[in-house]
Amino acid sequence: MKGLKRLEVLGQGDSIQKQTSTTLSYLQSWSKIQAEIRARRICMVTEGRIKQRKQENQLKLEAKLHDIEVIFFFSLSLNYLCCLLSTVTLSVLFHIHTSHVPFNILLPYF
Repeated sequence: MKGLKRLEVLGQGDSIQKQTSTTLSYLQSWSKIQAEIRARRICMVTEGRIKQRKQENQLKLEAKLHDIEVIFFFSLSLNYLCCLLSTVTLSVLFHIHTSHVPFNILLPYF
């Protein structure tokens, strides 16, 4: 009976060792899977931040371009008005000169 008990204990020892080995293998696999999931999440967060920064930079760039366009068109408008006023002024002065109207009479209009 003693030998049979020893044989059972030895047999159980091998079985327990095999179960332990299998469990450790599964735990290692699970740990690797969790590490991959963590790495993917970090990558996704990083990509999201990069995308958000790109969008913010694009909006800033578009705002700057809009400001430049406004200034440019305002400058063009001012140039046009100056040319127009110069033309009108020259026309009036030419008219005054050719009509022989005294200049001091027209001064309040300028």
